[in-house]
Amino acid sequence: VICTSNPCPPIPPTLFSAWSLIQKYSPDGTLLWHQRIFQVRVVPVRGAFDASGDLYVAFDPGSNGRTAIVQRLSGATGAIVWTALTPDGAKPGGFALTPSGTVLLAGASVLGLSLNEYAADTGTRLARTVYPAAAGYYAPGMALGPQGEIAFTGTSAGGLFLGLESASRQTIFSLSTTLGAQGRQVAIDSLGRLIVTGIVPGTSGTNWLLLRYG
Repeated sequence: VICTSNPCPPIPPTLFSAWSLIQKYSPDGTLLWHQRIFQVRVVPVRGAFDASGDLYVAFDPGSNGRTAIVQRLSGATGAIVWTALTPDGAKPGGFALTPSGTVLLAGASVLGLSLNEYAADTGTRLARTVYPAAAGYYAPGMALGPQGEIAFTGTSAGGLFLGLESASRQTIFSLSTTLGAQGRQVAIDSLGRLIVTGIVPGTSGTNWLLLRYG
């Protein structure tokens, strides 16, 4: 259900958990449109704009076993252009538009950490790689490098999980380090080096670690 009036009618408080609200503003702060999308306990968590102004949104399904959702919304009206799913019950993490114009979502489930790539015009899933060692229900980090390479991080039985794929979706490496740690964010600098941050094992998230790989 999408609200097409502006403003939208008020929502009863008992239905608050059943709606997602997405708004678009002009650079001067003017509200251009807003849409309320009916998806029970599903929350928009990441977004990106393309050159035409269309918005791509990743939705968190809110519980283990439920499928992550990606939608493309019209930049002019907010109408849903397409909806795509992950084939497993995954929690979404890193989300980006690639230099080649595709949509990339990192997710994690009982099957592993997955990188899901979709066609921007139709939402068709073009490629998917899964790393079973990094299975779990968490939001993995992801970043794109200057050559279109894809870095990703999460957790595994061996500790902080880190990997790198080429722009053509070939695995360059994957590894686990620091038993009990979890990678949260990753970046690729201008020289192609990976910088990853994560939680130190045994600290309940109060201490962080920082690693760099050349």
